[in-house]
Amino acid sequence: MARPATLMMGNAAAAATTTLNFLRPVPGVTTFYYSDGTTSTSLDRTITSTSRDAGKTLTSVVIGTVANTIAHNAFNNCNSLSAVSIGSSVSAVVPSAFNPNNPITSFTVNTSNLYYSSLDGVLFNKLQTQLLIYPNAKLATSYTVPNGVTDISILYDGSNYSGFTASKYLTDVTLSNSVTSIGGYSFINCHKLSNINLGNSLKKFGYASFQSCTGLNTVTIPSSVTDMGSYTFINCSSLQSVYFLGNAPTNGFQPFLNTTCTVYYCTDKTGFSNPYFDRPTVAIYCNNSSNQLFGTGYNVVGQLGLSDETNRNIFTPLTGNWGQIACGGTHTMAISAGTNALFATGSNYYGQLGLGNTTTSNATRNTFTALTGNWSQVACGFDHTMALSAGTNALFGTGYNNFGQLGLGNEGGGADRNTFTRVAGNWSQVTCGAHHNMALSASTNTLFAAGRNDLGQLGLGDETSRNIFTPLTGNWSQVACGGCGFHTMALSAGTNRLFGTGFNGSGQLGLGDETNRNIFVPLTGNWSQVACGGYHTMALSAGTTQWFGAGYNVMGQLGLGDETNRNIFTPLTGNWSQMVCGDLHTMALSAGTTQWFGTGFNVVGQLGLGDETNRNIFTPLTGNWGQIACGGVHTMALSAVTT
Repeated sequence: MARPATLMMGNAAAAATTTLNFLRPVPGVTTFYYSDGTTSTSLDRTITSTSRDAGKTLTSVVIGTVANTIAHNAFNNCNSLSAVSIGSSVSAVVPSAFNPNNPITSFTVNTSNLYYSSLDGVLFNKLQTQLLIYPNAKLATSYTVPNGVTDISILYDGSNYSGFTASKYLTDVTLSNSVTSIGGYSFINCHKLSNINLGNSLKKFGYASFQSCTGLNTVTIPSSVTDMGSYTFINCSSLQSVYFLGNAPTNGFQPFLNTTCTVYYCTDKTGFSNPYFDRPTVAIYCNNSSNQLFGTGYNVVGQLGLSDETNRNIFTPLTGNWGQIACGGTHTMAISAGTNALFATGSNYYGQLGLGNTTTSNATRNTFTALTGNWSQVACGFDHTMALSAGTNALFGTGYNNFGQLGLGNEGGGADRNTFTRVAGNWSQVTCGAHHNMALSASTNTLFAAGRNDLGQLGLGDETSRNIFTPLTGNWSQVACGGCGFHTMALSAGTNRLFGTGFNGSGQLGLGDETNRNIFVPLTGNWSQVACGGYHTMALSAGTTQWFGAGYNVMGQLGLGDETNRNIFTPLTGNWSQMVCGDLHTMALSAGTTQWFGTGFNVVGQLGLGDETNRNIFTPLTGNWGQIACGGVHTMALSAVTT
């Protein structure tokens, strides 16, 4: 007898008979048992179990128009079951009807069913306010819980399968802001889960909700949570950082048992002790107003503007209201909100702050110092600065000019500037590499280049530096260099085509090799945004929130979960709307939110995560941020307030 792979228990079967005469123990037959212990397979009985032979063969099941209950362990032995269809008559799916041994990829529910529904293969209650079972073998790596769902995994009764239990592939889960409760064991044994966004309305964790989620490194607890549950993150062996945005929850028991995490909480919040639930605590600043500037990372020459030279590993607030920020290798420039006044702090060894001289008193600043003039845009190279005058198209430069990067017609010894000096021409946009600049002319899309070119970073077809802005062929809409980098990426106007030139020793051009280029070479695909670090590049696929990374990754700056370089653009998990790159670190904005994440080099705290540990996956920051700028090894952020 051939072994049936599918047992139909629906309209087609019922039309012919109400009884299937398969009798145990015929080898290979898909036999269901029922609550009265008989071998009768009448469709009006409750499905309670399957024989061991049935479990070996069954790959899909349709539970149809007569059976009304799927009971405890009904499919316990079905280790090949991948697809489940629930018909109109089913009124009860009993806890643990399915278990993690079932490699289920999808649930489908008849639209006439009064009690259950399905969406994208996931099982919900009829009104889709409760997410009941996410198929544990569903191939997707990321999932966003639909808006309107309030509860996760209310089916769970202490055994087997419900919620997201034992998902084999999920790495990223985002809860909608409607979710208020996570049931017990909802994410147990989700070993690949590395990022969980808990939304902003969650109130309660169930018992051992995230037990043995060994891929979790960082978790942010929203201010809405009042009940931490018991053993919530037990055995999450990789968990290092837990950030609380609100006051300490009043209920809970040992939520961090068998972890090595540190608990971080906002300085203006209450109820935290040290230790908190037996874990050490650290108080950090959390932003609560818009346009406030914060800094973190390397500060030895005062580039954070905090009136000292002490490094920070958390975002630390400055006074004032700010509109735009730009970071160089060891200096920071900021335009104040609503005034167009430009301020500078950090290293001034080459005159990059534009303060008028580089004498001992002006060699560094550790507070933001005002410059004269009105400014609309500022950009920083490693040790030079370019700025556009407000209300005009006039471009000015100051600082290191050994390669002619200021575009003033000279270079070498004595060519540096310590005040902002006007560049000939009219300009609409400027971006800086380590020692080169790219600028778009006003009213056209003509791209010009100046500065260091020994690696072909100007894209002019040679390796000769330029001390005046020299035109390139083509029309361009966006250019990125990376303030510490030696390569250039450009988007052509109106086409979504991305081109790269310059240093490619780590594959940062994404061309499939490590060969330098001295002309702009096109990449395959359609692209809408690009950002450059020192030796890596991040690019956004046009019309999507899918970002890709290429280049140097020894510090984990590509956020791919490893430290392996890439020479082609490799997709990242998650949905992102913006990325900003430092020399060896990357910051990313989650699409549709003000939630930023960081990855890469963190040895001086430039990720702002409260420690000096590198990351190789995008790890959430506390607070809401409207703008971030990355320097060589420091980061500045402008706060944003959400409503």
